[in-house]
Amino acid sequence: MTYCLSVYFSLILFAAMDPFCDRHQSLRCRHPQVIFDPTASLEERNLSCAAGQLLNQSAATWQSLQTSGTRSIEDQTAFKQTALTTLSPDLADAKLISATSRLLGVSADSIRSGYKHRSDDGLSSTSLHPSKRAARVDAFDKLVVYDFFHPHEPPKSNYPVADMSQLVSINKNHTNRWKGKTHFVAGEHMTLTCAPKIRSATLGQLSREFLESETYSQITSSNPMLSICASTIQGCICPCIKEETITECACPKCSSFDFLTKGVYEGITSVRRQTGCTDAACAAWTASLRNQDMFFDATMCSKVTLDGFDLLSGKKLSIRRFPCCLSSQLDNVSPCVSCGIEKVIPKCECFSTDSLSSTQITWLKQQETLEGKNHDVVTLRFRDYTGTLGEAMELICNDYKNVAFHQWCKSFNRHQFHLDCDYFDGDSEIVLLADFASAMKLGGGVKVVCESDST
Repeated sequence: MTYCLSVYFSLILFAAMDPFCDRHQSLRCRHPQVIFDPTASLEERNLSCAAGQLLNQSAATWQSLQTSGTRSIEDQTAFKQTALTTLSPDLADAKLISATSRLLGVSADSIRSGYKHRSDDGLSSTSLHPSKRAARVDAFDKLVVYDFFHPHEPPKSNYPVADMSQLVSINKNHTNRWKGKTHFVAGEHMTLTCAPKIRSATLGQLSREFLESETYSQITSSNPMLSICASTIQGCICPCIKEETITECACPKCSSFDFLTKGVYEGITSVRRQTGCTDAACAAWTASLRNQDMFFDATMCSKVTLDGFDLLSGKKLSIRRFPCCLSSQLDNVSPCVSCGIEKVIPKCECFSTDSLSSTQITWLKQQETLEGKNHDVVTLRFRDYTGTLGEAMELICNDYKNVAFHQWCKSFNRHQFHLDCDYFDGDSEIVLLADFASAMKLGGGVKVVCESDST
């Protein structure tokens, strides 16, 4: 009896010394992935119990939110918040989605869905913050920036623009206006009906132009607390403003060659379809006939970068080697012997003599045309011409070097003009840009530039 009372009082004393011993025996502390050692110290047992309770509570929360149907708005909010607070951002990279689903006792699809919400929303999820923030009363009016780069268009902002961008102009090559295109620009969705425009500068240069403009100066002088960063300015530039990309000349020489190569491309494509040609060299050569850049990339040496011609924007002069563009000796410069069309023309059946002479193709070619009231004026005009594929290939072989030389001069002179503008000395120099070309639209969508003596 004395021994039993001693043991009884010892248990009571142990329970008084360890107030958490009853909780350690609770099912809420037990979890398959938590090792509970009854002989461990009190601190270790407390940690094991806390870990078990956290896992059990998380599992119960996930299981209560698991559903096979559509969640309500409240459940969606709770689901996103649970995913944010319990799932690791490295869960997918560590390939632990399946293990997490087993740990929490829910399906792997639920974990994937929660992880997706977590990745999409991040810590700024609508589950933790309001879905819409109140508009700041001191926010910079982005529509002012939009109007600054949008000449010849109705203003969107109520604030008058003091000056306009000098680096943006109307694209005269495209006369059709946009018809209700919707874009996100200047912080809101707009339905745009703009006329296409071009910019003769980078987005960074446009940003600096606005920050140095009279419009920005007036706004900040009246409200010194207002400011706007370069990235926000770039987000206010209308998508109708495209970078000026004049890469191909539109003179009669280049236009004739362009129409010729496209006609050969259609003819060779038809021959390859009929013969079922699978030659890789033939396929590559045919693809190069789609435009002039691809053609010269296939027939000539690669472009090189010339030192000493860098613009202030960092753009370098990338151009083909001058000898590659020569068909004969010019002063002390000899034509390149490493490249040429004769080195790349395929030897397959598509380019056999019989195939080239029997295949008829049609392309636009400059031909003498009678014009005037009395039909007594002879003028060269682009008109449909039908000839053999062999005839067209012979014209390409004879003319491509002359076209390459012409484009080399055009590219070099254009870059030199921009170089002169960048390093212009207003005290001792003057730069003149004269445009003597006239553009005419002919039938069939053909645009003719500088084709008559009137210019």
